[in-house]
Amino acid sequence: MFSKSATELRPKLSTLLEDAAMLYLRIGTCRLNNMAPKKWLRYVIEHI
Repeated sequence: MFSKSATELRPKLSTLLEDAAMLYLRIGTCRLNNMAPKKWLRYVIEHI
């Protein structure tokens, strides 16, 4: 029925870890610059 198995459709673990690391880095940068991480993330998502 389907040509690909469920494991082939899942993203690689390394990709997920890289994405999480980049988000964590940006949140940390916000805090170092006295910015609210939630406010920054909301702004970014609204302007995509």
